[in-house]
Amino acid sequence: SIYFMSGQIASVAGASAPFALIIAFVFCFSLGLVISEFSKFVSTSGSFYSFVTLGLGKSAGFFTAWMMLTGYGLLTMQTVLQFAGWTADVFLRNTNLDVHWVVFSVLLVIAISGLAWRGINPALSLSLVLTSIETCIIASFCIVVCIKGGAEGNYPLAFTPFPVLNNVGGPGGWGGLIHGLVFSVLVFVGFETAAVLGEETENPKRNIPLAVTGSLLITLAYMAWGVYSMVIAQGPHHAYDLPNLASPADLFARRYIGPWFAVFIDLAGISATYNVASASFNNMYRVLYTIAREGVVPALQGCGRTGS
Repeated sequence: SIYFMSGQIASVAGASAPFALIIAFVFCFSLGLVISEFSKFVSTSGSFYSFVTLGLGKSAGFFTAWMMLTGYGLLTMQTVLQFAGWTADVFLRNTNLDVHWVVFSVLLVIAISGLAWRGINPALSLSLVLTSIETCIIASFCIVVCIKGGAEGNYPLAFTPFPVLNNVGGPGGWGGLIHGLVFSVLVFVGFETAAVLGEETENPKRNIPLAVTGSLLITLAYMAWGVYSMVIAQGPHHAYDLPNLASPADLFARRYIGPWFAVFIDLAGISATYNVASASFNNMYRVLYTIAREGVVPALQGCGRTGS
């Protein structure tokens, strides 16, 4: 999301933040091709767990499953906290209602748990609607910022390593660019989600690979443009200062469009954090379902069923 990752990437990669995303895409796309090839032969809800189990045996699969559950569990908790904190700030900023963030955390957990229990269709339907609206809002913001040229004019060199190697808007050097890759890879996390839908997708051997590679390409275009817009909105020579701003997306929406549009930007931020939390939880839920169904952990066998 441009709300939370733009500043982190720019803080170390400077004005080359969009270029860092392009390099991260290359690494993630390589992994995506591997997942796609496996998905052509194995249709499963276990994703990496099933792939590793079939390739390297049950012990390696067991270890992989718990790594996935830990990773997706932590990601889910992180995004729940982001959703709760952002939503509480949005309410306070726009309505002066000081609602404790715990309230939003509980509501989100109830919502994504209930949808996961019902099946993937309700969860995906809601996410698709929210993502479509969110994309229109962010795209409108980016178009206006690019047309107006941001704080210092448009800066095509942001898509090259030139800025970071010449200390434009950041600490500079290859170290800054490499550090930026760490945050940039996180932007693409979620593309592998399609692999857990192998048992719920029509013609999975064709559609899962298309979904994996297609989501990576769309994410690259969407996020590279979004991060570029944030960089020029701040000004390339001051890109490193992005993480020091409180709600930069809201600030830039007010600066370049108007206070009325900032409300839509705030709502799009709520949608973005909800969608990430929902996706990570559904990943975790389906891996848990798979290992429970296969009896890997007897104590979890009660999880080996769904509500539909």
